[in-house]
Amino acid sequence: MILLDSASPADIEQIAKAARTINNEGALATIGATYIILSVVVMLGVFMWFKSIIKQLLDDNKQSIKELLAGQQRVLEGQSGIIAKVEGKTDTLAEQLDDLTSNLTEGLRNETQLRIRNLSGFAFDLAVEQVCRLIKKCREENH
Repeated sequence: MILLDSASPADIEQIAKAARTINNEGALATIGATYIILSVVVMLGVFMWFKSIIKQLLDDNKQSIKELLAGQQRVLEGQSGIIAKVEGKTDTLAEQLDDLTSNLTEGLRNETQLRIRNLSGFAFDLAVEQVCRLIKKCREENH
């Protein structure tokens, strides 16, 4: 190791430069490590927060489904004993529920059928147009 008394100004400058580099690099490493630690803590906090939100949503959904199933079970077992008059008819709640679900599914079927009809109509029109073009092309080639 060089003693400072016998060192030349160039050696002292090199030593000071090395000390500054070590000081700057050490600060950079410390700041980087702090940033990484804080980032990890924030990410974990956000993930835990999202996890609690999702867990709460699932629990609420589970509770709602349990309540719906319990109500449906009461209706199917006939424990409710509710008879309602609808348009001059007397139907039990279970029959009304069945009618409602069948009406909903029929409505969806009609919409699906309409989509299929439209799509098949477009496909058929496109096929007819392609055949007409092919016939026109053949006529042009033959004449």
